[in-house]
Amino acid sequence: MTTLYAKCRHYATIGVKQVFVFDPQERIAWEWSRASENLERTDELSLGNGSMVRLGDIWAELDRRIGKRPS
Repeated sequence: MTTLYAKCRHYATIGVKQVFVFDPQERIAWEWSRASENLERTDELSLGNGSMVRLGDIWAELDRRIGKRPS
């Protein structure tokens, strides 16, 4: 986790506007908060262009794509 937090801080320092961390096995995600310098769990992604993406939609698309992958 120390490495993950260091990476998030680094991305924020170099100007990356939003940093998201995904755990596809547990099906959870976090967004880096510049204010608290911490990861905050999220169920939807509020993108810089004003769009909102529900996390459930991301997992559904992942499942769809994995299902199409050859065995």
